[in-house]
Amino acid sequence: MTATGVMQWTVRLEARTSAGEVTTTELVTFSRPGVVSTLAEIGLMLAETKTLLAKLQASVLCGQVAAYAAHHRVCAACGVLQPLKDRRTRRLQTLFGTVEVEAPRFKLCRCRLTTPLVEVTVSPVCAAWFRIRPFWVTRGARERPACEGRISAG
Repeated sequence: MTATGVMQWTVRLEARTSAGEVTTTELVTFSRPGVVSTLAEIGLMLAETKTLLAKLQASVLCGQVAAYAAHHRVCAACGVLQPLKDRRTRRLQTLFGTVEVEAPRFKLCRCRLTTPLVEVTVSPVCAAWFRIRPFWVTRGARERPACEGRISAG
């Protein structure tokens, strides 16, 4: 606690790969009063919680997409490392907001038919949307993703 009675918390995310590599990302820093006058000031506020969840989702999603792309850069059929064609960004809609991820494209091996991220990012809407979709439809939600109807919920 600082001299002015304000407490600070820093939330860090530590990611460990199967190869033992560790990366630490600072997500957010919160400042809250150390001495509060009402119970409403105790704990995190809703806006702070939403910010934390959005940044956590973005960090996890970007890490998973990067690992997925790196894994699929090696041709599964012949084991050849595919050269990078270009890098693009994709926007994915999640329950915690829209996340931009880097989607590298690789030159294809003669034995492959598709690029790796096409399999995962055919839809810019995450699978969780389709799990909660019946909930929103029964309540008359008007906001639906543009691709709804083209992709089955599985």
